Amino acid sequence: MRKFTKGQRVYWNDPADETSGKYYVLDPYDDRNDEVTEEDIVGFDDRMILIGNGSSEAQVYAQELDILKTKVVFRKFKQGGDIIALFPEQVNRATLTVGSYMHIGQHSDADCTGIMATTAPAKESEYVELLAELRSIGYENIRVMKRCKPKYN
Repeated sequence: MRKFTKGQRVYWNDPADETSGKYYVLDPYDDRNDEVTEEDIVGFDDRMILIGNGSSEAQVYAQELDILKTKVVFRKFKQGGDIIALFPEQVNRATLTVGSYMHIGQHSDADCTGIMATTAPAKESEYVELLAELRSIGYENIRVMKRCKPKYN
């Protein structure tokens, strides 16, 4: 069964074919969907998911969503050695930040420029645990990138 998480990139196949396109999961409604099993969704996945694209929001059926690849940049802090995952496509234009994830603190916004200045590229052996954690919470289609180049416009 597919797992949806806040911030995950999805493509919505609008049944009315009016607003199909790329969106982010705003709320996977875990409290409502936790008890749903694979057997419950054999014919049609009717779990409701809240999605948005910065200008609109919609509650849609999970069946109508395709999970897109999530671009992730792994960096290692020069002080302390903690690993951070940056999501360059999860842009907050109001604060000029991107989405991020760490073992401690979980999801947060991060100043991409500031993080890049205080970190170094993480080696695969250094970020493998954080990558596994991301996959365990629903980030299935991850594309590891070397550079963080968010588009704020």
